Amino acid sequence: MPIHHWENLNTFAFKDLDPQRTVAIMTMGSIEQHGPHLPVGVDAMLVRGVLHGILKRVPDDITAIALPVLPIGKAIEHENFDGTLSLSTETVMALWREIAASVFRTPVRKLLMLNSHGGQSDVARIVARDLRAHYKALVVPVNWWTYKAKTLYQDTEYTHGLHGGAEETALMLHLHPDLVNHREIKNFVPVSLEQSQQYPMLYGCGAKQAWMAEDLHPQGATGDATIATQEDGQKLCEEAVESMIALLQEMVAYQI
Repeated sequence: MPIHHWENLNTFAFKDLDPQRTVAIMTMGSIEQHGPHLPVGVDAMLVRGVLHGILKRVPDDITAIALPVLPIGKAIEHENFDGTLSLSTETVMALWREIAASVFRTPVRKLLMLNSHGGQSDVARIVARDLRAHYKALVVPVNWWTYKAKTLYQDTEYTHGLHGGAEETALMLHLHPDLVNHREIKNFVPVSLEQSQQYPMLYGCGAKQAWMAEDLHPQGATGDATIATQEDGQKLCEEAVESMIALLQEMVAYQI
């Protein structure tokens, strides 16, 4: 059985890795508030769940090696809620760069940066470009939800239910149902839903104003958690896993 976890390899095994067929997976989560119904570890838990599915189903012709999950990231927009753990932008960038530098000291030349927190997506893209420039490697930053279909819920849930809404609640019902506080599940109607009518450019798909979580809802969550089901969560997780495996296949086929 192939070894899929970086820490399980011995030091001499790395020299035998095929640079063309090997992809290292750096998973980046976050520890941040997700309202009264979900734990602060949602982002880290979800990316672990998706990663677990990937490694169980990855084809034998792909050598996918997962680095240890990085559970803490940049979550400054949630810092006014207890339980949030956040690093500065500079620290996060240095952490990711230096880990990647260690990866590229081996024969590995392909890196998937699998992100689970929207608040650090832009940071991941900047780091990926820097790594490409310095190491001439294939570096792909992606959110685990990037390729999934947006068909389970109404459009407003995808545009405004960004945090602790239907999707994240459904996924937690699937992956960690014991950690969901059912008594606190409700429709967290975000301020942005109403404000988007009055300020369509500030809250639309163009300009993006900088916001803090409390700007969108006093309890920190946004979206309708009441419509979430375990079945939806399972479907979302499977879609994410399938899309990431397809991405890995393209990365392996891509010539560097």
